[in-house]
Amino acid sequence: MDDFYKKMTRSRFYRFGDKLGDHILMSLLFILFSIPVITFVPSCAALYYAVRKRVFKDSSTPVKDFMHSLRTNLIQGIIIDIVYLIYTAAAGCCIFIGYYGIGDMKLPSFYFPLSLLLLLPVIFSFPFVVPCLARYENTTKRIFINGFTLSTMYMGKSLLTCLTMLLTLVITALFPPAVIFLPSVSCIFITNILEKAFVYTENKSGIKETGSINAEDDDGELS
Repeated sequence: MDDFYKKMTRSRFYRFGDKLGDHILMSLLFILFSIPVITFVPSCAALYYAVRKRVFKDSSTPVKDFMHSLRTNLIQGIIIDIVYLIYTAAAGCCIFIGYYGIGDMKLPSFYFPLSLLLLLPVIFSFPFVVPCLARYENTTKRIFINGFTLSTMYMGKSLLTCLTMLLTLVITALFPPAVIFLPSVSCIFITNILEKAFVYTENKSGIKETGSINAEDDDGELS
């Protein structure tokens, strides 16, 4: 019986089912803890951390990894989330006014496309701000600065990450059951994109690659 169990656990089908189960659990945790909205950023960081540990570190405890990162980054993540929410709401108001005008007064035609540029700081910071939160111990201000700097350094990767997130939302909207696995699966793709940038930057600047306060055994800081 033990030999049969060992053979089963070594089979490709078992390994596939094991990985799929882990990604379903991580996706469901991500959805659950994103519901309050202000915990969306720490949930994203926790998903990135757990997926990174599962894919690159071969961790077998994705739920534990997710919850550890969520607890560690909760307060700082909520602060970052609130900053993004306030800025996005203000940018959204400007875009709304640019498109519809103010009452009966129409604004110049160039105002609407110009107002769309207000979204660029979000687009060119969020893709790296979340991984910086997940990977390094830093102040909130430094996380924003590092995230924006890395996003502008690796503009192509930032855009590809944003497109991946947008595609994930579209697929989920068209096929809602995909929500049980798609967040984690798309995070695998995003992690593979961004980790190359982090490794290159760390090697170039001489920064030791660590998981920071999220790794439980290492401390690191990207400055």
